[in-house]
Amino acid sequence: MKYTLTLAIVLFSSFLKSQNSDVAVIDDAIKITPDERVENMQFGWSVDVQNDFIFVGAPIYSNKINHELGCVFIYKRKDSGFTETHRLTPSILENNRSYGRNVKIYNDLFVVSEGGKTTITSPNKSNMKDKNNSAVYGSIDVMLPLNLLKGKNMKISTIVHKDTKKDVGFAGKIDVSGEFLITSLPFYPNENLTSGKVVVYKQVKETQFKLFMEIIPPENTFYFGQSVAIFGNDIIVGASDEAFIYNISKADSTIKFVTNLKQKNSKNFGGEVAIVNNYAFVTNKNSIPPYFGSNIPETDSIFSMFIANENGGASMVLIPNDVVEKEKNGVSDELFRQEAIPVYDSISAYKQLEFSEEVIVYKKNNNNVWNYHQTLYSNRRTPFEFFGNSIDAKDSICVVGAFSSPITYEFNNANAYAGAAFVFELQKDGFWKLTKKLIPKKREYWTKFGFSVATDGKSVVVGSRFDNTDKNYDAHLNDAGAVYFYPLK
Repeated sequence: MKYTLTLAIVLFSSFLKSQNSDVAVIDDAIKITPDERVENMQFGWSVDVQNDFIFVGAPIYSNKINHELGCVFIYKRKDSGFTETHRLTPSILENNRSYGRNVKIYNDLFVVSEGGKTTITSPNKSNMKDKNNSAVYGSIDVMLPLNLLKGKNMKISTIVHKDTKKDVGFAGKIDVSGEFLITSLPFYPNENLTSGKVVVYKQVKETQFKLFMEIIPPENTFYFGQSVAIFGNDIIVGASDEAFIYNISKADSTIKFVTNLKQKNSKNFGGEVAIVNNYAFVTNKNSIPPYFGSNIPETDSIFSMFIANENGGASMVLIPNDVVEKEKNGVSDELFRQEAIPVYDSISAYKQLEFSEEVIVYKKNNNNVWNYHQTLYSNRRTPFEFFGNSIDAKDSICVVGAFSSPITYEFNNANAYAGAAFVFELQKDGFWKLTKKLIPKKREYWTKFGFSVATDGKSVVVGSRFDNTDKNYDAHLNDAGAVYFYPLK
């Protein structure tokens, strides 16, 4: 029953031939880890970079008292490395705050989101001595962190939403540009039987923002706001299998629908989005196969079945279509035909590359019309690389994360989740070219390098949330996490 992937690779060799042959593989990075590491803190869950400053979120961080409190780290470039200058935690120390789920820096403005349950305290107008406590899910802190570095007090304003009495994903995604800040509630149920909405806030003073407008999705749209990005007055919103572009009209203080973007046979189109200048990027990464995290039998075809346990329950197991393996699990041929569900076939896996593991680029013309422009791939496409699980674009740089880019191109579970990041640079002809593949100096399986990426147009920062070693590639600590800095210019 053992097969190789030779046939699959031959069938899809055209994919590989079309890739850039002059891609530079860069592993010379500055590795950054916290001064005090904690097991399973997943440092690098979120990242952003601006000039000499790096901002890192670790929402799973737990201290001695609070579970998954979350923490945000600020680093400043010094000599040949980075120095940790500050650690930020929520104003109220509670379990499951998940502070640092997203971090964004724009000029002097720093934005941090948290996705957990938050206790909000507000004064009772009838009696100022009494306090009203209410719980909301998700919030956003807006601050001026550079004041800390100047020895000043840092002003912090917190944004919450009235519709977050239950978890609807508020602040799971955030972005900021100019005077506008956007976020979403992708799981919010609307009256028109859709799900999700996007919230746009407008800056009124330093860290103060007020609600500008909410964008409700059209009919038959789901998970509207699973990804959001803004550049100037242009907004792009990812939903389930589609994306939408809107424009903020300052003249009449409205937000106008511009276009709906779709791709045929693209199941995960809209999972992540980015926008810069006149270019919009929409990712279409693959789905996580059911067998990831399990031991894959060394056969060409794998099936899943629910097998009864001694305690009366049932567990899903992976069974190849092989006589010995079926007998080992006590499964008859008839039962196998009736209940086994195929979950892996090497040729089918490669066929999925025709409509997955890509980033679709759109360009706005002089008439403000967005058209398909080009498609971005990794330098050697492979199934379940998750090319496009993260993306960021600034100036003439677009960086795409692929947290399961393999170390070797053998298709097996042990080879998964090593990760890479890919740098595309805008050329004079107006097209984006893959120029660099970023990897750590020492690659390890299951580190999820590329889970988060960020660029300021001059450098790239990559988060590796399950990284186990410190900045010297030593001192093993499970899932402590790390961040890698790559100068580009």
